[in-house]
Amino acid sequence: MGNGRSRKLFLSFTELLRQMRDEKITPSDLDTGLYFFFCAPGHVFDTGKGGWDNEAELIFKDCPKRGRQTLKKIRTALAKAMEENRSRSWLNDIKRFAQAYKGGKFPEYLYVLLNELLEANGYPPLPISSLDGEEYNRARIKQIIKRLKIGLDAIGPR
Repeated sequence: MGNGRSRKLFLSFTELLRQMRDEKITPSDLDTGLYFFFCAPGHVFDTGKGGWDNEAELIFKDCPKRGRQTLKKIRTALAKAMEENRSRSWLNDIKRFAQAYKGGKFPEYLYVLLNELLEANGYPPLPISSLDGEEYNRARIKQIIKRLKIGLDAIGPR
């Protein structure tokens, strides 16, 4: 990316909000990042009113105006990422999701989607075989990406 920083892979909408609040994420990070939130895109674009339906409200409770501005930035960046094939959601393909869910293969389906996102953006797939039998685990994904040294910084739950 030219600035010495790794490209970001955003695995958690909530953690992205926290890191934006703490000024750890730059506008460039948002504009070039990959998005693989566990929540549906609708949750980002229509956050609801109050409580965990609107994490920005909670995370930015001391500065609601900044929270609204941050949410607007994230929405703009996610919409752009969706247009540029830098985002995946398990709700984008309801048929595959339903088959995976009914067959007890939901965690594997998520890893397949994540690998599709990585490969579409020039990164190698994660070794899914090392994740067999595990529930979807963003902390484990962060560990694998760090170990592989592929130029991504995975931003997920603490």
